[in-house]
Amino acid sequence: MNKLTVLCCVISFIVMFFIYDSNKENQYGQDFIYIYEKILSEYPFLNHEEEERIKDSKKLYLEQSNKCQSDIEFVKLANEFLSQLNSIHTVVHSREDSYAIYNTYKKAVDNNPEYTKAFKSFFREFEKKDVLAKYKNVGKSNNESFYNFYSSDNNFIYYPIINNKIAYFRINNFFYSNIESDFNKIQESLNETKNYKIIVIDLRNNCGGDTRYFTEMFLPLLIKDNYEMQYYSLRRRKPKGKIEEVRRNDELSNLIKKRFDGSFEYILNKNKYYTEESIRVTKSENSIEYNGELYLLVDGYTASSAAYFAAFVKDRKLGTIVGECTAPESIGSDSKLHILPNTKLLFRINDELIISRNLSFKKNGMATNGCVSPDIEVKSNYDKNERNNQLLSDPC
Repeated sequence: MNKLTVLCCVISFIVMFFIYDSNKENQYGQDFIYIYEKILSEYPFLNHEEEERIKDSKKLYLEQSNKCQSDIEFVKLANEFLSQLNSIHTVVHSREDSYAIYNTYKKAVDNNPEYTKAFKSFFREFEKKDVLAKYKNVGKSNNESFYNFYSSDNNFIYYPIINNKIAYFRINNFFYSNIESDFNKIQESLNETKNYKIIVIDLRNNCGGDTRYFTEMFLPLLIKDNYEMQYYSLRRRKPKGKIEEVRRNDELSNLIKKRFDGSFEYILNKNKYYTEESIRVTKSENSIEYNGELYLLVDGYTASSAAYFAAFVKDRKLGTIVGECTAPESIGSDSKLHILPNTKLLFRINDELIISRNLSFKKNGMATNGCVSPDIEVKSNYDKNERNNQLLSDPC
């Protein structure tokens, strides 16, 4: 073997080693690109200016992603990038939280077979050998994860502010695990207060959970009729099932024009497809058929299905919303769940833009879209540690 051949072999080895090492070092950069492309192709809450801002930030975050040395660093950086969206549902989860969410959905499926279809593709991806290998040693260390969604004896709280006149309920979250445990307490409290003139439901600082908390448990025990809320769901990516093109629906096009004004053409060009959706609440045979006045207290931390509850009450004119605008993205189905190709971390993304005939959402830019505005605006001073004797000093 001559010197030239040896030199060529050495150079080839160095190049191959460099490529291999570069790929290894750049796994976070590759996952960042995956996230970035999903945002542009699926995330609906952007106008033209905001999309350009996301594009302009790509170079900086890609460079920083390539420098990450651990999953912890990457999760922090990725969520810093995603924070530009002001989205509570679009996030990259840590290993612990990713695994806790997987386990939570598995438990939900075991108890409710209809969930199986909704999360079939997620389970198929998460349960691949290379993905599960990533979570081999996580099980025993993630008990403190928020996403374990444990039930709590103090989740639902009832106070008679003024006996026989004003009843106060506070619900801290709508976690699936609390639906069954809260049922009897709510039923007893409603039966006790069915003749009260006013019922106040405090949803401030409620992060949400499962919509069935109010659609199948709370409201059915309260209402005197059946109610159905209808809306349009717009998407950038063509969904499966029965879909329509937005431009062919004159009513929907007019609603978009009224709601987004200067971003009208951008919305039509980017969110081309829609489905008609609805959510129905059926009165329980044990309902108190409440005839008094209903008030919901909300703030900027009233999120997800808790804000959905407020939207339903406002849309169906079942009560009065008091406080501040809720968190964004208050209506829609569960976020899309993706497994990042290299790190195997869970990436959630909201992919629905909701248009309603009866709801006017806050519209200060697309990135704050989907907030439910109150009927009566009051600055909130919510204190999760408040007690009965302090409620009368609460401005809301």
